[in-house]
Amino acid sequence: MGLQLPAAFANSYQEFASYPENVVHKSTYIGGLRRYRIRLDEVQSKLFTPKDANINVPFRDLQHSGDAFHRQKIRDDNELKVWLGDESASDPGKLATKRDPKCRFM
Repeated sequence: MGLQLPAAFANSYQEFASYPENVVHKSTYIGGLRRYRIRLDEVQSKLFTPKDANINVPFRDLQHSGDAFHRQKIRDDNELKVWLGDESASDPGKLATKRDPKCRFM
């Protein structure tokens, strides 16, 4: 079962490729956001790893019970989506199926 998300957040998430122009709370005018996007595109080779790279991002989530951290090492986009509860690939209506933790370290 998907969580109820505000429509503005769901729309922003579905249009992730246009970040940062699609942020929900815009404190910068659209021209500035567009320029940020161009700058990100220009330096993407320095910011992102190739598809076949050996990726290993450790996550530490403190659940709302606050009793212990749940640990997970994320190695690709699919593992990340499962960890975050994103089931939009199988059902476009399920952007979020898990509540965010109380605290998250990456």
